[in-house]
Amino acid sequence: MALWNSVAQAIAAATGRPYGIAQLSPLMGGRVSNAFLVADGSTRYFVKTQNEARVRGYAWEARSLRSIAAAGVPTPAVIATGQHGTRSFIVLEYVEPAPPPSPQAIAEGLIRLHRNTASTFGADGPGWVGLEALDNTPGTSWVDFWCERRFRHRLSGCGAAPGWDAARPRIEALLPVIRDGLAEHRPAPALLHGDLNNQNWLARPDGSVLFIDPAIWYGDPDVDLAALGGSSPASREAFAIYVRLSPRPEGFEWRIAVYRLWYLLVCTPVAAEPILTETLDRIARGPSE
Repeated sequence: MALWNSVAQAIAAATGRPYGIAQLSPLMGGRVSNAFLVADGSTRYFVKTQNEARVRGYAWEARSLRSIAAAGVPTPAVIATGQHGTRSFIVLEYVEPAPPPSPQAIAEGLIRLHRNTASTFGADGPGWVGLEALDNTPGTSWVDFWCERRFRHRLSGCGAAPGWDAARPRIEALLPVIRDGLAEHRPAPALLHGDLNNQNWLARPDGSVLFIDPAIWYGDPDVDLAALGGSSPASREAFAIYVRLSPRPEGFEWRIAVYRLWYLLVCTPVAAEPILTETLDRIARGPSE
């Protein structure tokens, strides 16, 4: 229980009042974290924990949530972050269970998020998507940022996944196609959620959307759409609504395939295999088709 003593102390320090954990209930978590509901009898919080040796704690997630909130898009409030031994934790506002947000709410929330822009691509610190480290070194050229900070950087990390070996020569051969296709694409650096691939949103009882588990950086909004369009039926409907409300520049379908390839590289080979060939074929045909 020493970890939970540290969690209670962090909550007390953040809220300015004593907090003792009287209820501790496991909740469904993701592939990175363990999730819990904690309560002192009156106030409940959502807590995630992980092994600090596995990832770099929750500092970037806390910054991401606060950045999204500052951009005028709701997220669960960050209460505290901390560490106990090799375990790190983040304490968040507990959101009462509600039906999933509508595709319309998801699309409109994402459009609001993407209206926040910066002068450079990347971010002011290294980030994470799932278990993968991100090189967020700022840059002013989108084609250079994507090809070097995302495509090459991730492909270089696939050596630990032997399932990629068969596809690697074809993937590497597509880099000139990707570079040529993105050369004239000059999006404004938009604030991205960064990890919509896991349907990382909730709804408040009033139906408004809350984005969760972000991994923010500034980039082409179509990167978020590439994750959004490849998920559940609700995600695909939100994708269609977004495109209707905010029409995309020429070459959009090809760019979606390019960005989706990166998400596939982040996945395990088994998870990616069913759509990998289709994605590579679309990229190879170029943006003009």
